[in-house]
Amino acid sequence: MALYIEIKAADGAVSRTRIEPGRNRLSVRLGDTYRLYDDQTGRSPSGVAVKRLDSMLIVDGISAGPGSEAATVELADFYTVCSAGSPCQLVLDGSAGASTVVDPGTAPIGALADGSFVLYDPAYQPVAAPAVASYDGGIGRYALYGLGGLAVVGLAAGGGGGGGGGGDNGGAGTGTASDGTLRLTSSSSINTRTPVLSGDGEPGARITVRVDSDGDGVTNATYSTGVDENGHWALNLATATPDSGSLGSGLANSNNVQISQAGSAGTTNLPIVSFVFDGTAPLAAVINTVASDDIVNLGEKQAGVAVSGSAEAGATVAVTWGSAVLTTTATAAGVWTVTFPAGSVPADGATPLSAVVTDAAGNTSPASTHAVQVNTAPPPLTVATIAGNNIVNAAEAAGNVTISGNTTANSAVSVVWLGVTHTATADASGNWNVAYTPAEIQPHTGNENSQGYQVSATNPIGNTGTATGTVLIDTIAPATAPTITNVATDGTINSAERTAGFSIGGTGGVAGGSVSVSLGGAAAVTGTVAGDGTWSVAYPANAAVTTGTTNVVATSYDAAGNASAASAPTSVTVDITPPAVPTAAPMPPSGPQYVIAVSSTDLPATVATVTVYNAAVGYATTYSTATASWNTTELFTGTIAVTVQVVDPAGNITTTPAPIIIESSPPAAAAPPQLITLDTLLASDSLVDSAASTTAPSTAAESVTLAIISPLDSLLAHSDRIA
Repeated sequence: MALYIEIKAADGAVSRTRIEPGRNRLSVRLGDTYRLYDDQTGRSPSGVAVKRLDSMLIVDGISAGPGSEAATVELADFYTVCSAGSPCQLVLDGSAGASTVVDPGTAPIGALADGSFVLYDPAYQPVAAPAVASYDGGIGRYALYGLGGLAVVGLAAGGGGGGGGGGDNGGAGTGTASDGTLRLTSSSSINTRTPVLSGDGEPGARITVRVDSDGDGVTNATYSTGVDENGHWALNLATATPDSGSLGSGLANSNNVQISQAGSAGTTNLPIVSFVFDGTAPLAAVINTVASDDIVNLGEKQAGVAVSGSAEAGATVAVTWGSAVLTTTATAAGVWTVTFPAGSVPADGATPLSAVVTDAAGNTSPASTHAVQVNTAPPPLTVATIAGNNIVNAAEAAGNVTISGNTTANSAVSVVWLGVTHTATADASGNWNVAYTPAEIQPHTGNENSQGYQVSATNPIGNTGTATGTVLIDTIAPATAPTITNVATDGTINSAERTAGFSIGGTGGVAGGSVSVSLGGAAAVTGTVAGDGTWSVAYPANAAVTTGTTNVVATSYDAAGNASAASAPTSVTVDITPPAVPTAAPMPPSGPQYVIAVSSTDLPATVATVTVYNAAVGYATTYSTATASWNTTELFTGTIAVTVQVVDPAGNITTTPAPIIIESSPPAAAAPPQLITLDTLLASDSLVDSAASTTAPSTAAESVTLAIISPLDSLLAHSDRIA
């Protein structure tokens, strides 16, 4: 039969070591589980005992069978590496299937003369304690045996010893009163050769500290100090004078320290504590990614931000973020976590985290830093006007209605309207849109009703912005068609009106709504219906209207854009052709004046009015279409210019100059009339200018007569034919 000890590491790796006769010493790793068994039964051999000696866990009485040499397994530094918070354990499987587990928290059932404590031994019989303990110059092992009951109490009260006794981290001189129980509260892991040892005890009692610095079981130096009125004590090895012996330059790398208290109940001893010197700084902490992307959004801040990482097992980790500092202890697996509440999270912006590791000996690591961005601002979110005016009319309800807007690029957008949710993702420019179908809109038509919408946009870092609004659904058309009452005032559009622009007016329509008017081939023109139901639209200059007789039609729209029935067509005449250019000729005068008489032989049948005027003297006379030729008289002196203007029934106007030049003064009363021939006039630049007297004649010849009348009514006339 062969005996083995199986070792299962914290990461699940399993190995086994054969137990040889005699002493078998194994190193302990944090989180290890040890199982003792034989290869035939798979169970632990009978007769074994488990005890603690200093920081070591020992398994005695291991036998492979009758006649075989006994073996011992020593798990070195079991109580230094492991603790109640970071356990290792030894498992013994019994014959009945029951298992016994021994870990750093297992309470002793007795103490032995060699200074060890019994943790498991079915054959153990307690030994009565002597009344007085004595130390023999040694480390106090006999006292531990003789005062076993008290020692066991001290061990349990010290939290298992080994790694510094746990405790409340109070130390000597704190304001909190002790309950009088002897404790070591300072760490047994040290980074100085002359540390300060501190703990609790009975006020007024005397504390004795015995140090074995070379591990030979003999005290090298003894110190003593008192317990203050609050039940705290401290011993500074750098300044204290030994009662006996000497430590030279201080503690060694490994030291066994015995602490006892002499008080009202006699002498109380703590288990031997191993003080281990550690002057090596721990590795810097590793800080994991925060909030999955190192960006803390609003929701994450409000919930509290967890910061985690790794560091030396059992070490203290101080994490600083902004002005807040949180402290925690790394687990046996070297994992640590702190959570910053919302009030401790820095304001928006870049604020790095830092972490410093302090091991049990007090050595500190370099600070680790980790960049973190806090961004709790919601993304900007705009919603464009829906359906052009936030009103959905019948035509729009019959098609898709789009809701669109802008936000941060790649944001997730959710739109809730009409009880229906649509989602979209903003593009690289932040633009987004969703479409609501007629089937989603139609259940909400048939009357005017406002429907609220809510839009939310969540940006890539998780912050959400919202926007709300209402949309009016109005699918009811105006009840009556509009009526056209006037087109360019008289129902006829002439050239001047087309050139300058004209208006078309009418009645009927929804006050505040609009009206759209279509005329011939011109583009439709819109206007607004006044409060009294009247309306007028203005056609722009040079509108492309169809000439001749055409129709004008009007349609009214309510504020939602719902259309009424079209008006009855109204006939309109579009005449933009001016009348023909008239010809003018002098006529015989009458009256005792110099008179220029003008007539035309080319008046069109459609002439409405003809006006003869002279701007110099402010003279104008208008004739109707009934006059085929006309006369006018006016006293002229010097050079005159007569202009003829013809207006047709549509209002189109043609104007032509008829300049007449008279150089002579009126004749004296007795003088005969002066004969001025047309040839003479034409031959002189100062007389009638044939090029300015009338428009160039057509192929037909025209007659021009120039008459000069004296005050005595004598007439000298000359007529020529101009071909």
